[in-house]
Amino acid sequence: MSKKEKKRKKKAKKYTERKIITNKYLENINGTANFFTGKDEISMMKDDRINIQIESNEGKVAHKVSRKIPDILTTLPLLDEGLTRGREREVNAIHNLTLSTGKIVLIQGEKGTGKTTFLKMYLHSKRANYQHLAWVDVEEGVSVIKSLANHPQLSDSLILDTDHQFKNEMEETRHFHRVTNMLRKLPGNNLLIIDNAGEDADQTDVYDYIKLENNWTVLVSSEADNMETFERYELKPLPENDLLQVFELNYYKPIDGQFPLVKEIISLLHKNTGDVVFVANRASKLRLDLKEIIERIKSSGLESFKVQ
Repeated sequence: MSKKEKKRKKKAKKYTERKIITNKYLENINGTANFFTGKDEISMMKDDRINIQIESNEGKVAHKVSRKIPDILTTLPLLDEGLTRGREREVNAIHNLTLSTGKIVLIQGEKGTGKTTFLKMYLHSKRANYQHLAWVDVEEGVSVIKSLANHPQLSDSLILDTDHQFKNEMEETRHFHRVTNMLRKLPGNNLLIIDNAGEDADQTDVYDYIKLENNWTVLVSSEADNMETFERYELKPLPENDLLQVFELNYYKPIDGQFPLVKEIISLLHKNTGDVVFVANRASKLRLDLKEIIERIKSSGLESFKVQ
């Protein structure tokens, strides 16, 4: 064999090995075709460690990976203690509901009822019950498939290659399937929270994937009121007394018995928990008293609190 031929063969081998290493080396585990000629061996160990051994075309080990999947799969949101009044019983009710009727529950409620805060409360109060934790935010107008497929931290935690842009919806959906399939394989009692999902979550081709396995609790929040596939839990607005406490916790000074004024503020804000918190915080920064708050809401609504 000539030096030129040897050089060409060596270069081809290196390319093959590099392609094996950098390609989606978890393709086989999800039942889809490989894009390379070499062999790979992937095993999920009891301690969540994924062992990957990849061979070149000549049968030599080209790459070995042994990496433990972390318990915290995504960044978890912080919980503002000033927002945690009045939902303790409902948190326990949801926990009992997942134990008795199913592992996937829709938290449904109108905008401003505090769904996101409620999910944060559940996460922080019940996290000791779960091994693996993941939180996925769904931006307005974005699908659940797109939100999970394009979550780089989640894919990285699951050791899935995302170092590319999806060319089309088919590629994106395929990666969504990889993500949910890998989640299914994780041992332990686990929790996935999908916040602010749209109506697409109720579609069979989405629901069937995000419900995962019985060792997963999946909580999905949505404003949509026509999602019939889920076990639903309707989150009602906080009672007035709880909203009074929420306002006082976020306001810069004690209200000292001025409850009628605070009740008027709450009424003007239509008992919207998010707006009550926003107004209390902004009024604190602007050092507004309660009467000034009422005047601003009546004259300009929330707009007057958005500027200095």
